[in-house]
Amino acid sequence: MKKRTIATKILFWVFLLVLVVQSGIATLGYFVYKQANDESYREDISSILDSMMSVYDYNLYDKYFDYTIKTYEEISPTKTIEEMGEEERLDYFAKFDEIGLIDYYGELATYFQASQIASGVDYFRIGVVDKSKNVFISSFAYQLDTDIMIKNVGYFNNIPQPIINADSNNTNLFDGVDYSEANENFFSSGRRFTNVSNYEAWVVVDIRRSVVDKTISNFMSLYLILIASFTVFIFIALYIALRKIAINPIKELANKANVYSENLKNGTIKNVFQIKEKHPDEIDQLNNSFYTLDEHLKSYVEKEKVLVTQKKNIQFELDLAKKIQKSALPQGNVHNNKYSLDAMMEPAKEVGGDLYGFEEIDKNKIYFFIGDVSGKGVPAALFMMQAKTLLQENLLNGGLLKAVNKANERLGAENSENLFLTAFIAVFDSKTGLLSFINCGHEPVFIGRNNKYKKLPEKAEIPLGSLSDYEYHLQTYQLKKGDRLYLYTDGVSEAMSKKKVLYGKEKIQKTLTSLFGANNEDVLKGMYKSVVDYSEGQEQADDICMLSFTYLDDSELILNNEKDLSLVADFVNKRIGNNLKKKSIAEIKVVLDELLTNVISYSEEKEGCSLLLYYDEEKKEAIAIITDHGIPFDPLSNKTVRKVDDIGGFGISIVKSLVNSISYKRIGSSNVLLFTKKDKK
Repeated sequence: MKKRTIATKILFWVFLLVLVVQSGIATLGYFVYKQANDESYREDISSILDSMMSVYDYNLYDKYFDYTIKTYEEISPTKTIEEMGEEERLDYFAKFDEIGLIDYYGELATYFQASQIASGVDYFRIGVVDKSKNVFISSFAYQLDTDIMIKNVGYFNNIPQPIINADSNNTNLFDGVDYSEANENFFSSGRRFTNVSNYEAWVVVDIRRSVVDKTISNFMSLYLILIASFTVFIFIALYIALRKIAINPIKELANKANVYSENLKNGTIKNVFQIKEKHPDEIDQLNNSFYTLDEHLKSYVEKEKVLVTQKKNIQFELDLAKKIQKSALPQGNVHNNKYSLDAMMEPAKEVGGDLYGFEEIDKNKIYFFIGDVSGKGVPAALFMMQAKTLLQENLLNGGLLKAVNKANERLGAENSENLFLTAFIAVFDSKTGLLSFINCGHEPVFIGRNNKYKKLPEKAEIPLGSLSDYEYHLQTYQLKKGDRLYLYTDGVSEAMSKKKVLYGKEKIQKTLTSLFGANNEDVLKGMYKSVVDYSEGQEQADDICMLSFTYLDDSELILNNEKDLSLVADFVNKRIGNNLKKKSIAEIKVVLDELLTNVISYSEEKEGCSLLLYYDEEKKEAIAIITDHGIPFDPLSNKTVRKVDDIGGFGISIVKSLVNSISYKRIGSSNVLLFTKKDKK
């Protein structure tokens, strides 16, 4: 499709506008001229009639009137000319001729001819009317263009409408009225000069409407020629003006815009527009807007370059912070026959200052901590590294309390970034079970005991680095064998749902309790999954750092194969032999033999399984927890994913009948089976 330029569009609409305006002017001119022309003709024929009446020979008119009435009354026709036959009509005309009226026509015609030639009207006529019958008796007229004298004598019906209207209005004249007769239209003026009894006589002047219309037509032809000439002139003038004022400047602006676009495409910003300050019109203002746009674009590009550089620097800092954070974390975990410790870190997009650490001080003691620096990025990561180094160095040279105070003093004195560190720092002695710790403004720690978790009794103090001369206080708590500790940063407690509700400490406690019995690794995996599910796919806002610690003792027995089942009986006697009746102890041994045989035989666990057995003094019941890391299997259910026939069967029914309660959970990668047993009353 061929494109229409803006010049073509403008000229088209200008032409259309001029055409519409000129058409309107022509139409208006026609009606105005027609009305004025008609009025002029009406005035002319009225004036002509008045002039002729002022000089006419009344004797001549009176003779015509008298002779016509006399002849009409002598004949007394009963039919109109239209109703008469041919012979009757000829006989009727002959009777008028016999009276001698025919000789009178010549004298009257001479006068009419002279008057009509002098005035230039189409018809000049005289007529006699019988008002009683409302008919024309006789009329006499001279037609100028044919030089013919027209006489109508007799009994007619076609009385001119203007005469009828004048009679009905009781007036002696009519001026410049329109009427039709014999398929012709006329302008007509008339005067009544005689009125005797039922008869009256009128003198009438007529001008054909066609003559008037021809005058109008001639005028409109000339008028339209002038209008067309004027339209062409206006169009050409507007075209020249538009090219100079709008079209050429717009073309120039479009060309500059194309050049500018090509420059941008080629990666260069070169301003091709020049500011126009002197009397700017709309196009100049558009040009100035392009100029301003270019200046803003240059500024924007420069800012973008700075932002890109800043983003690269920020990304570099983030990557560096991640490397620092990762390098600060200890490798692996701690597992021995006294205690076990597992930790994990899941950094957020913007790396915070979360950290954890642990180190065995001697064969009985282990130092561990978890912390969160207030800032983010490289400064927070460096502050974290400094804090970790200071704590470990001073711990080896003077104990936990001295290490914390020394680290706080150094961090507060050399804190140009005004950062601080919340931390839970502890030393555990497996020989005594004593946990020594200091809470430096950190999240509360949860302790797991008797199949549930609760907050560790403690008092939080101020964060490290916030006040360099502050003196911390050492706190202690006696752990029992089998106790568990869960440490975390606020990335867990402050995780948020889509409804903007925090995960919170109550949910932490509830989730931990549901994971009781799982090993440290599965506790951490279960907690992380719970937090992720709670966030409902939202981007992680802060680092998630967690540590799980378990104080092991002889309450746990590791069984690697069926041969180790022989150790179960002695293990039960040693752990709870003095707490329950012999019958209850025997029933527990039967239950354990059935359950452990199934686990060892079918769990496909290469590392064996563990049995945790202890007595709850408060509830007066024994609690046994069997854990393996094999494929998922619930021995209490009829459904299994293991391809083994007749697992449990009748033995499971016996187990259920011998214990007070029994339950199964799949926690992380672990199968956890828990049952309780009380003495029967």
